Amino acid sequence: MHFLFVSSFLGPTVGGLETLMARMSKWLFEKGHRVTLLVNCVPDECRELFVRGVAIKELGNRLSQFCYRHKALSLWKDLGIERPDVIKAFDLPSTWIVSVLAAGMEPVPKVIFGNYFPYVIPRNPNPFRFATYKLYLHNVTKTFFDESILCISEEQITEFRYHYGQYRNPIFWTLPVEDPSHGNPVREPEHGRIVSVGRLSPMKEYNLYMTDVVARLRQKGYPVTWTVYGEGEFFEAMRARIHALGLGGVVELKGNLPYTRFAEAMRNAYVFVGMGTSAIEAAMCGVPSVVALAYDTKGVTHGCLYEYRFGNCGVIMENAPMKTVESEIERILGLPAVSYEQEMLRTRDYAGAYSLDPTMERFLEIARKAPAPRTIHLFFYWYYIHRLMEQTGKRLKGKGWG
Repeated sequence: MHFLFVSSFLGPTVGGLETLMARMSKWLFEKGHRVTLLVNCVPDECRELFVRGVAIKELGNRLSQFCYRHKALSLWKDLGIERPDVIKAFDLPSTWIVSVLAAGMEPVPKVIFGNYFPYVIPRNPNPFRFATYKLYLHNVTKTFFDESILCISEEQITEFRYHYGQYRNPIFWTLPVEDPSHGNPVREPEHGRIVSVGRLSPMKEYNLYMTDVVARLRQKGYPVTWTVYGEGEFFEAMRARIHALGLGGVVELKGNLPYTRFAEAMRNAYVFVGMGTSAIEAAMCGVPSVVALAYDTKGVTHGCLYEYRFGNCGVIMENAPMKTVESEIERILGLPAVSYEQEMLRTRDYAGAYSLDPTMERFLEIARKAPAPRTIHLFFYWYYIHRLMEQTGKRLKGKGWG
């Protein structure tokens, strides 16, 4: 089959979504399928993850032209992409692009939408952006059948049903994760060494409170250090806090970590703190992984990865979190050697359920059964009206009206 992957959220640095698209396209290509990426960009440090043979169309801001019916067909023709059998949207805005593209093709291709952010509607204080997301999701629920909607956790399914009806039955399909240790992790854990990998940006606010956690643990007598891999807008605030607490040399900001070096970075780690794909990858390497909650600034957690419901790697569950990231790190640091070995084994065994091959085989089965979407042409005109209202609102706000 020919798969068209669409995303409007890639970059500017490597994150979970970039590695997910790279792994899925590589797996499909190696199984004999064709894959084309229609994206805003591919970060330079991410290019090595995509196998040669995957066609990548980077459009930058031009990608938004696909949201307009009269522009989309012309741009599609200019790109010269062969009609796909399956179009896969990787974020909410790209579902609109998928709907517009599919409506202009004959026969209409199958469509799939998977949401890989912690919540169905991303948290955003901008009311106009929130309204745009609601429009996108309204389109999904009216034009995509349940057999085309993927949720990575039961919590996502619950939220989806809360907004759009308990009768909805999207498919539970969790993250496919490639084992960075290739099933044979070399471990030389250094007591007290905490490691995190991920973007230093909103949703991952643990980066803002972890320096204080390190300071308190050191006051308690634990010889902890914290090594942070990643880049993003939190960098300056983190550096300032490190300086204010006198933790230079104790907390290190190391920049982006190439995926090929992930297992190496985990070799000496005693505890991992983070969320999402990187928490699973660390667990696959045998590092006890304390999962931070998305957007949380208080440092609460449900505990280690294996204490979360399968598929959930950073979202609040039904019961309120009763632990803190600090207390979980302290618990792990206090384990006797034999108990720490058991913690590593339990962590690695649990993470194995996310393994790439069986998860991607399931995806291929879903793709073969996925239906074509409904086409509701009226929605396409609503987008023009919505954008006009959004631009008007921005102009009024600029003049002091809001």
